[in-house]
Amino acid sequence: MTTRFLVIGGAGSISSHCVRTLCSNNYRHHQYPEKRIPLFVTDLLDGRTVPLHGDGGNIRDWLHVGDHVRGIELVRTGGRLGETCIVGGEVELTNRELTELDLRACLRVGRQRDLCGDHKGHGRRYAVACTEIREERGYRPRVSFAGGLAETVAWWRANRDRWEPLKAAVR
Repeated sequence: MTTRFLVIGGAGSISSHCVRTLCSNNYRHHQYPEKRIPLFVTDLLDGRTVPLHGDGGNIRDWLHVGDHVRGIELVRTGGRLGETCIVGGEVELTNRELTELDLRACLRVGRQRDLCGDHKGHGRRYAVACTEIREERGYRPRVSFAGGLAETVAWWRANRDRWEPLKAAVR
């Protein structure tokens, strides 16, 4: 948040060359395993169950990191100074849908989730409108969610030595 205010403040008070992007939830391998997809995937790979909060109907938009980077590059090379562009994945999933996709991607069948209370203060839907970057710069996400999730799960499965020490440190 501090960086955001630094950029906004600097752009308004000095001759600053900046553009800014906002985005939806990012996913890909190499994320810290406290994030939603890596946390669930690594827990499922370890044979644990994963929580499904509330009725599982909260909706989030998901954006593959590769698509996000391409969006940033479009804004960097073609954005107007001081502009803020929104980059989205255009993949809105309920938490229940995402959990089911995680279960399938990790080859876990049956009851592998624990129903639990909803987090207080969680929004029902977090979505972004990326119409401007799509219409003005031709941005379109290229990585399908199914393909991106499969790539992500394969990486976590093949690289336990990278994530197990991180998870052990926070447990």
